[in-house]
Amino acid sequence: MDLRPPATVLQFAATLVTRNQNDKQREFVIAYYVEDRAFAIFERAIPNSGFRGGKFLQKTVVNNPKTNQPYEPSDIYIGATVEIAGRTFCLQEASEDALKIMESRSDVFTKCDLAAIMQDLRTKLSGKCPQLLVQFQSIDPKKTLRVSLLELEDILDKNGIKLGDQEFLTLFRRFQFLDTDRFNYQNFIDALV
Repeated sequence: MDLRPPATVLQFAATLVTRNQNDKQREFVIAYYVEDRAFAIFERAIPNSGFRGGKFLQKTVVNNPKTNQPYEPSDIYIGATVEIAGRTFCLQEASEDALKIMESRSDVFTKCDLAAIMQDLRTKLSGKCPQLLVQFQSIDPKKTLRVSLLELEDILDKNGIKLGDQEFLTLFRRFQFLDTDRFNYQNFIDALV
């Protein structure tokens, strides 16, 4: 009888980082096994692409070429590039389960550490919260206290804030209005001060 807990598997949609136009249209699902530090890759079948889809790589441990050690959980996040089987993949999206696991284990998945993200934003936006609130309100004429994902990104950019894809998503998910693409900026400002 196996008493070990079930494996923690994170699934990401990924694309190839390549100059080859045919390879750019290929779509992959990359599974990362947290406890084993292993990967498995499945290629999605795309009609008329010339690529059949199916298993691309069976479960195997892959070394990070930068460290010559297996990829650590902190190396795995949306926006990361990983080199596997002689190819470079960009992790584009994560499943909802993967996001929940990463956010609940932010000590291991450091790009999902909301407390660290907020502390960094507090430092960078020190004394700017009133102006930030005015900027949000100027694009919210109906006073809904919410802005879109793109509007949030634009305002942060105008204030010199550059977040990676995973940090931005973690921040957005924390202040997301219900299950919409709207960001509750009032709650965000309140949490900053």
